[in-house]
Amino acid sequence: MSTSTALRSRIAGSVAWMAIGDALGMPSEFLTPTQIRQEYGAITGLRQPGRKAIHPDLRMGSVTDDTEQALYLVEGFCRYRRVSAETAAAALVRWATERDVWNKSYLGPSSGCALRRLAEGGDPHITGGDGSTVGAAMSGSGLAAARFRCSTSNT
Repeated sequence: MSTSTALRSRIAGSVAWMAIGDALGMPSEFLTPTQIRQEYGAITGLRQPGRKAIHPDLRMGSVTDDTEQALYLVEGFCRYRRVSAETAAAALVRWATERDVWNKSYLGPSSGCALRRLAEGGDPHITGGDGSTVGAAMSGSGLAAARFRCSTSNT
């Protein structure tokens, strides 16, 4: 196996495990450890969201906005062949529009605020800087995948 193929495999695995982790954590997102224990006991596999879940309309095994945004970022960076605030903004506004996130419960509070500003033409260099949650941390493996996939897609 070539170094390039091995790296692609590792990056793909990273993105896949990000999605699996998102699906595992989806029922308990934004719950405290005490609330998780009360609602589920221990989460050791995929679960249907409980009565306190922030995503009550998602089915067991569903990913949240975090994974969807990461995948749209990968596609957007490859489409525009560059990683920048502008390409990220274009990809995320496209995701919000195509997935009709304004009418779904899985849009995080910070993402919702930032996306509304971007959709209204806000500056992507400063939009979202006052968020209170860390959904952006979920996009790290997607960024690595985009950087590698886009730079090697012609090989």
